[in-house]
Amino acid sequence: IHDKSLEAVVCCNGWISDGEFGSTPCLITLKADGWLVIYGLYSGQVVKKVYLSRHYKFRHLAWESDLQRVVLKSIRSDRAINAIADRCQFVTFAVFTVDPLELTALFHVEKELFGSDIVDAAVNQHLLVIFHRNGIIEFFDFDSIVATHTTQHVRLFEPFAMQDSSGYQSMDGIVGEQPLGIPATINLSSRPPLLFQLTSHQNHVAFGGNPYHFIRCPSPKHRDLFHVCSLASLQLIGNGQLERCEFNLEDDYAFFHPDSSNSVIHVGSAAIHCYDIITKQDKSELSERFCISMRSTQSESQLSELPITSSGRQVKRLCNLKEAFNKIPEPIQAIDYEDELQLFVV
Repeated sequence: IHDKSLEAVVCCNGWISDGEFGSTPCLITLKADGWLVIYGLYSGQVVKKVYLSRHYKFRHLAWESDLQRVVLKSIRSDRAINAIADRCQFVTFAVFTVDPLELTALFHVEKELFGSDIVDAAVNQHLLVIFHRNGIIEFFDFDSIVATHTTQHVRLFEPFAMQDSSGYQSMDGIVGEQPLGIPATINLSSRPPLLFQLTSHQNHVAFGGNPYHFIRCPSPKHRDLFHVCSLASLQLIGNGQLERCEFNLEDDYAFFHPDSSNSVIHVGSAAIHCYDIITKQDKSELSERFCISMRSTQSESQLSELPITSSGRQVKRLCNLKEAFNKIPEPIQAIDYEDELQLFVV
């Protein structure tokens, strides 16, 4: 492979040599020159190539829905869509289904519709997510946007004459080939209905559990670091405040257990806490399952022992800087979970 690949995902199912969807794994890659190229994972041969665009610089490729749809994201920009329409695109998304390979949508996120304080956007798990500078995160139904705002239905490798009624540049050609590439299929002329919104410091949020819960970062003025909340009520659940661990040399982080159980993992510099989400009568609370501590209880007990004289007086001793640092446990660098062996590795 000589062309520069920016990002890639592995598809367990794939395309066989004649282009039909089969059981051969494939590698879906995003090229720096604006091509989406699919390779046979074992043969290395090019199975399919799709030219994206010469107008939009796509730089990110990820699964939108695992093994179902991929999403391509362009660099952020404030340039005008054309010289006539008074509209500026912030970021452009292209979504493809992989079974078979078809275009779902190509659309722009514009500040005129979603606000001038946008800092980022994402399409994930059937949701369009908009991140704002003040910590507000908005969630929109992506499938509903596709169903109600699609203005042009296109198919890959078929002739197409782009309409200019939406304000986009008109061009004829073959979809997915040069020079046309992929035309915009969605025209968001108005703001779509909002599903829900929440506030999180530095736009940190994670979803999981059954029923769904989410983890957010409250204001840095709060003592606690993470809040575990119910998605149904958007309220904090019982014992849902995860406080910062002691002797933190690195930032804490929290996420839902990778085994898809109703569990939350809170990782600090000195300890890892695992909590179960227990739901009873539509009310949830956290209950600690286990804790993995990096402290040496033996060394702490030795440091705490002080000599005692015959009269019962404790003799205090000087503590040098080395002993003080020895009390701080070695920080946790990384963790991993092996689902087949069910091993939690620190």
